[in-house]
Amino acid sequence: ACAALLPRCSTAAMDPLSSAKNNFFLGNFEIAINEALALQADDAKLRQERDVLLYRAYIGKGDYDKVISDVNDGSSVGLQAVQVLAMYHSGDHETALAVLEELSKDGNFLINEAFHIVSATIYMHEGRYEDALRSLVPFNTVERCALAVQALLMMERIDAAEGMLGEMQKISDYDILTQLATAWVFAHQGADELRKAFLILDEIASRYGRTAALANAMATVQLHSGEYADAERMLMEALQKDGKNADVLANLVACYQHLDRPAEVAERYRSQLAQVAPGHALAKRSAAAREALQAAAASYAPTNAV
Repeated sequence: ACAALLPRCSTAAMDPLSSAKNNFFLGNFEIAINEALALQADDAKLRQERDVLLYRAYIGKGDYDKVISDVNDGSSVGLQAVQVLAMYHSGDHETALAVLEELSKDGNFLINEAFHIVSATIYMHEGRYEDALRSLVPFNTVERCALAVQALLMMERIDAAEGMLGEMQKISDYDILTQLATAWVFAHQGADELRKAFLILDEIASRYGRTAALANAMATVQLHSGEYADAERMLMEALQKDGKNADVLANLVACYQHLDRPAEVAERYRSQLAQVAPGHALAKRSAAAREALQAAAASYAPTNAV
């Protein structure tokens, strides 16, 4: 039944970057980098697309400084957009958002695919899902649709996400992003579809290897299914593959809230999350809660008599 949900099509091989893209989207960043570097791109358009993918993979590895330093005003429009994403992930959110706003006034960026993907990605991290959707119009590529599906799911607009998935399937039902989006939508449709979501992810893992990102996605489904012990094992595997993966750390915090473990275990991962990704939604909520607690404690602190 799972195989029927994941069509295979040899036409994907027509794209010389297809393997590198698959590895990038699945979190195999080192492999994606090696494949991109090995590609001899004689066509200028393909060369620019390769370079954008290459530097996005560097960001995936956490090599933000390399991207920021390598890209300059003489670089392609796409690479300059990717540089903004590196800036954002490095923690300089305010500057990145300001640059993004400035670039949005430049017609050369408005017609560039990488700029729209970067804009939507940053807005997603900011929780500005409507802005992300606006930046993805028109929904005419698989990646634009995939980001739109994620935004719609975060907004709990399940029906709209299902419709967007249908658009992805029309463009390419065999694309790895379409397959991943199918699992995301199933995972949000409730208990009856959670098993399908897990099977799809497991099938993808059997083809490409279980990356930290895939293991985390599978663990997320297990968490929604109430399979907390299984989720813990999957998350520990993901953590071994990528010890600084913010989503893995956040899921571990959530997992340990359901398991009979000492409170300090969850707190350890919460602290790690705050260190590696202070901008993560869970880290922000934890910081806000601590600040509120400190403010409340201060308001009740005794004052010295004058």
